[in-house]
Amino acid sequence: LDTGTYYTPGDNNDHPLVDWCVMGYYGYNIMSYGTRQDPGHHCAWTKTQLGFVTPQVLSQSQRRIEILEAETNPVVYKIVRPGDSDEYFLLENRNTVSSSKFDHLDSDFSAYWTWFTPGQNQKDPGLLVLHVDDDMPGNNGQPSYAHYMVTVEDAGYDPATPWDGVSEFSREWHPYEMRIGAPFAAEDPGQASFTPNSVPSSDWYGLSSGIWITNISESDSIMTFDLGFGNAWPAVVEHHPVSLDTVVSFGDSLLLSAVVVDEDGDP
Repeated sequence: LDTGTYYTPGDNNDHPLVDWCVMGYYGYNIMSYGTRQDPGHHCAWTKTQLGFVTPQVLSQSQRRIEILEAETNPVVYKIVRPGDSDEYFLLENRNTVSSSKFDHLDSDFSAYWTWFTPGQNQKDPGLLVLHVDDDMPGNNGQPSYAHYMVTVEDAGYDPATPWDGVSEFSREWHPYEMRIGAPFAAEDPGQASFTPNSVPSSDWYGLSSGIWITNISESDSIMTFDLGFGNAWPAVVEHHPVSLDTVVSFGDSLLLSAVVVDEDGDP
């Protein structure tokens, strides 16, 4: 495995992994201190390719799926595109505040340029989603290829409006640096779901996926989320049962009430 091929060699487009994977373009954190003592962490894709972990495939709707931190546990979930096993999402819990030696700081280009104030930017913890298409011959992206082979789905980042202040990244390096706020987590407004309606969306390349990852918890060593498939994720229904003391006879009318909650937040 040539682990150098999945970062973008040139600066003519985004670097799709950066600090979220070793050799993801400055993923060894040399820019912050020059010590190389606090490198990034292997991402779910390289761990899978190297045989460090076997992803658990998710193909059915479930609630409150638990996912342990990737830094200290070999836990990765995989959602595969039907009919094309080469395209899939990999989910991992990147707990950048864990006790692990690695995976804490970003590369922080500010330490390189004299007009910036050197800093120590903590990467956000949370549910990291990788979009993989193993059919791609390399990770250059456009204009070389239609899309990347491996890229991070950056929570809340919309390329159409890169300066909206939602996504956390260095303005001076846009679009060359994968944002430090890429993981999904409930403590970040609007970043507790990854669905066909979110930005970025859960769609496959060129096709709607019908994947609904909702109720993503706050970042922690153990995170939870709900998973649904189809045109919409079933809503939560709070039912109010009839009292056990109530006697119902044939022909009687009943008044039933329910509260339906739209978990994704869209109309």
